[in-house]
Amino acid sequence: MRGGRAAVVLAAVVAVVLLVVLTARAVPDPPYDPDSPAPLGYGALRELVERNGGTLSTAAPSELRTGDGGIPDSILAALPSRLSEAEQEVLRGLAARGATVLLGTPDSAPDPLQFGVLGDRELADTEARPVPPGACTIDELADLGDIDVAFAFEQYVPPGARSCYGTPDHAFVVAEAVGEGRIVTLADPVLWSNARLQPAKELGGQPLDNAAMALRLLLPRDGAEVVVVGTTASPGSSVTGVRDPVELLPLPVKLALLQGAVAVLLWLWWRGRRLGRPVTEPLPVRISASELVEAVGDLHRRRGSAARAAATMRADLRRELSTRLGIPPGAPVEVLVERVASAAGRPDDEVRSLLSDPSPPRREDLAALAAQLDSIRQEVLDDQPVR
Repeated sequence: MRGGRAAVVLAAVVAVVLLVVLTARAVPDPPYDPDSPAPLGYGALRELVERNGGTLSTAAPSELRTGDGGIPDSILAALPSRLSEAEQEVLRGLAARGATVLLGTPDSAPDPLQFGVLGDRELADTEARPVPPGACTIDELADLGDIDVAFAFEQYVPPGARSCYGTPDHAFVVAEAVGEGRIVTLADPVLWSNARLQPAKELGGQPLDNAAMALRLLLPRDGAEVVVVGTTASPGSSVTGVRDPVELLPLPVKLALLQGAVAVLLWLWWRGRRLGRPVTEPLPVRISASELVEAVGDLHRRRGSAARAAATMRADLRRELSTRLGIPPGAPVEVLVERVASAAGRPDDEVRSLLSDPSPPRREDLAALAAQLDSIRQEVLDDQPVR
């Protein structure tokens, strides 16, 4: 008996050691890192730049300067919301001196990583959503073909700005002149990630022009110098939201807690009593789901609560759409209406009426309302990634 217990303890110790080793090696690369081969990394972007005669280096936000020294040709900040106001002003100053500053998202947009990182398989396997240049006013992009915007949403084009891949009012690429340079804003940094840089290549067809767009914007001349700004949030940045406290713990602390938990479980197993087979008890009768739904529906019908039923359906759809489209809780309804109308190809007034019409419908109209809301759900969510 003692030999059996010793073997169990030895096996548990070996398992803990292996778990520590594997966990230490499983530290994920930072998102949008030029040295990362992960689907969300920018390793392919680095190789693309260097193969075409450019040089690419990385810099922490605090290392950016606007002094009298030389400035790089292009500066890429994949997550501008993680920069402090002072660091964003430094970027504007570099643009004013002649640099091309590229932002992965509009600086007013929320940090996309607060709503969860896209899974590797989802990034790699999601079908491309090609978009043509349209009425492109950015000269170096005007002759390119379609790009993939599977995970992006169009952004507003300010007055006087140039745009491409969209309409004159909303586009996926927007360029604004600042002094001697410019600031180019992408709809989403995923456009240039490893998994999406050439999204149609794996299908055996002609690759889309995400990579060509990156080269045109990052390398304005032969031998251009490109600097990629790190994505670690700076003190004073606009990043907000709730993060799991476990993510903030250093790796050694996580491993110590894990080993402690394993030791406690082993001790409980060692001291636990085994008194035989558990005694079963008869469970209460359960009502099937279909009977419960029928009973609740019949109750609403008899009480004439059509308005309450409609409000419940609308609130449930708004909550689901906000979660899937990456809209933070508490955002104005108009933000959701604009996103849904763009994704579903419907007029804003129609979407607004379906999602937030305060007038109570008649009982006989509930079925039609439910069908319309379900149609909106299918049109918008079937092609959207889970965030």
